[in-house]
Amino acid sequence: YNITPLDCPLNGNQTKAWTKIGNCENGTFHDVSEIISCNPNIPTCTSFTYTGWSECISSGTQSRNVLSSSPNGCQNGIPVLSQECEYVAPSCVDETSLNFCSLTKPLYCDVNGELSYNCNSCGCEEGYACGDGNCVSPNNVFYISTIGDDSNDGTINNPFATLEKARDEIRELKQEGQFNQPINVYVRQGIYELNQTFVLNSQDPGTSDKPITYQAYPNEKVIISGGKKLDLNWEPYNNGIYVADVSSFISKYGNFNSLFVNEKRAIRAREPNNDLDFPYYQINHTDEENTTSFYFTNGDINSNWYNIQDIEIISYRTWFQSRFKIDRVQGNKVYIEGSLQSQFPYGSDYYGTDRYYIENVFEGLDNPGEWYLDKLNNKLYYYPLVNENLDSSKIIVPVLDQLGLIMGTSLSDIAIRGITFSYSDWKFQENYAGYQGGVSITQSPAIYFNCDNCIFENNIISHVGVNALGSDSKNIRIINNNLYDSGAGGIRIGGRSDGSSVIENNRIHDFGSVYKE
Repeated sequence: YNITPLDCPLNGNQTKAWTKIGNCENGTFHDVSEIISCNPNIPTCTSFTYTGWSECISSGTQSRNVLSSSPNGCQNGIPVLSQECEYVAPSCVDETSLNFCSLTKPLYCDVNGELSYNCNSCGCEEGYACGDGNCVSPNNVFYISTIGDDSNDGTINNPFATLEKARDEIRELKQEGQFNQPINVYVRQGIYELNQTFVLNSQDPGTSDKPITYQAYPNEKVIISGGKKLDLNWEPYNNGIYVADVSSFISKYGNFNSLFVNEKRAIRAREPNNDLDFPYYQINHTDEENTTSFYFTNGDINSNWYNIQDIEIISYRTWFQSRFKIDRVQGNKVYIEGSLQSQFPYGSDYYGTDRYYIENVFEGLDNPGEWYLDKLNNKLYYYPLVNENLDSSKIIVPVLDQLGLIMGTSLSDIAIRGITFSYSDWKFQENYAGYQGGVSITQSPAIYFNCDNCIFENNIISHVGVNALGSDSKNIRIINNNLYDSGAGGIRIGGRSDGSSVIENNRIHDFGSVYKE
């Protein structure tokens, strides 16, 4: 007989085939073919395909299942079916665990991960009493929250939604003769996007014994923003550049001169690039028209540049800067819109040859981190930085030129504490030619704090278009603030200031991105 297959298969069955030999007789007869049992040699599994890991459970582990294994027909092996993980308990937005009271009384984190007011379980801040689940606050304290509503009464459990509502409520107290003690407006944590500049005027003063304070709630981060987040459908353009349509944004808010990507100011497309050792061109020479034009070196400026009337020349002469738009280019001579002051024409640099660069040039969009706004077609172009994913990036465009305007006849005794003010734009100033110290900048600072006997303390001003803070008042206190990424300077003081003010311990850094002088 013959046995097939010779090696025992995985099913444990072999076939024994009998053949009669010669003309023998008698003996034992067998079926021509019969199935016999055998012991197969089953391989051990060495490779596995798995399902995804399950969520991390409270024991700090997660598991998965085997989908398939190899070699074919294998058994056993050592699949990896569990691993340690870092368990993060479900919580509310302030990281309070489910079914626990927040550190911010009387907020309670319920089973659905929602914060709600529950002073019966969580109590109230000192000086407040719990009534019917709500903390009752005195009428000299108002609260603002991102989950508030301006139809509320402004208490800690029923906060307002806007600064304007709190301001207007204080005005009503004055009209009703109930302004008889200091007033505090607490702004709860979150980002508050302004649709218009917040204004305090002659209707809003405090007094020396009854000051009015706008401040962040203790240990909470409050951001007052003049920017709007762009959610765009980016498409590849070429050479690593992406383009998106911004027609709907511009129809609502208008054009813009600043763009921030992941909280960093992006660079308007320019020539030459700003990462060079000497990121400027130099004026070749001038003639009798040296207040309206200059000659450039061949190749520095191109008359065929796209939308050339929207391109800006930023030049540096002696100790000051000018910013002009191109009127026309004739040969190697460029004419600017408007006219420079005659005492400082082009070519009059006391310290050498005038230098300049050119901004808002579509053809200059050639360096990562640069952007260009095509105002003719409402297209935004951006060249991402290395490893920058536009789908996950936070892109902010300022829609306001000023965040706070605090001024007016007899405005006094106002304090602003612990608040971050971010994102404002700068305007193109026709025929801008500064002299020194930015005194020729006509655009108001991001925060104009023109208020006698007032305090601006422990605040942050960042990502703004011109000067961060300005005041023309007497006896003001500007203390312990952090001012950075401004288009011009940090703090500008002038006008009625008489030496009675205190400006100390303010950190001012990374400024002058638009106006260098």
